[in-house]
Amino acid sequence: MNWTEIVLEVPRDQTEQISDALIEAGALSVSVEDADEGTEAERPLFGEPGMEPAEHAWEHSRVVALAEAGADCEGIVRDACLLCEIAEPLVFFVARGRGTRLGPTDPIPVRTYPHWSSHLGGA
Repeated sequence: MNWTEIVLEVPRDQTEQISDALIEAGALSVSVEDADEGTEAERPLFGEPGMEPAEHAWEHSRVVALAEAGADCEGIVRDACLLCEIAEPLVFFVARGRGTRLGPTDPIPVRTYPHWSSHLGGA
């Protein structure tokens, strides 16, 4: 099955809310990663069975949602943000693929927000 990967970067306090809203808006699945992975800002999160971790998301979280190939990804993100009553995400791009991060084709930038990029260490 072909799918489209929607990648958003959001602050910690919006991670759980936007993840749930993406599913409600039509995403098939959602995972959360450390957006600072591989940098000095990377922080591990640990949770042992029976113990809740103090934090449930990273300061800068990368939320990765899968949608059906051909889905209206901008619409899914827009609807999820409306459900959460939050501004659109810090970084938002789409990669079409088949089980790998970038898939057989190049990532397709949909929208980025330069005024937030400096917050995330981007240009």
